[in-house]
Amino acid sequence: MARKRSAAEQRCKEIMAFVGGYVSRNGYSPTFREIGEAVGLHCAASVSRYIHRLAQEGRISIDESKPRTISTAARLNDVETVRRRICLQLADGGKVYMDCNLQKPRAAPVTVSFDGILDAQAIKGKVGRIVRCCAAGD
Repeated sequence: MARKRSAAEQRCKEIMAFVGGYVSRNGYSPTFREIGEAVGLHCAASVSRYIHRLAQEGRISIDESKPRTISTAARLNDVETVRRRICLQLADGGKVYMDCNLQKPRAAPVTVSFDGILDAQAIKGKVGRIVRCCAAGD
């Protein structure tokens, strides 16, 4: 069992080293197939399992909705602050704006969503319901 873990950990290290070098040379991440060819995995599903394991451990970041978005931990530590104004459009036609400062890894995409109940005690007047939530200007 320990031998299996050490082999898997060695494979993870090989993948991390390959991805880091590839991104440094090319400016974007490799495909699963390219990773597999580099580290001796013949099945994209095997590469996917390793990539998702590394992502769960926080050693890499990946945006599955876009191709070539794998970032290694070295780039994950590169943090930026993104400022977004969120507009909550109310059922009565009114709007509530929220200015958000989000700290995120530089390589990670920005996704902002609102789900829940708006505590409207500080808003003058009655708030019926929220109709739409979006980034201001969308």
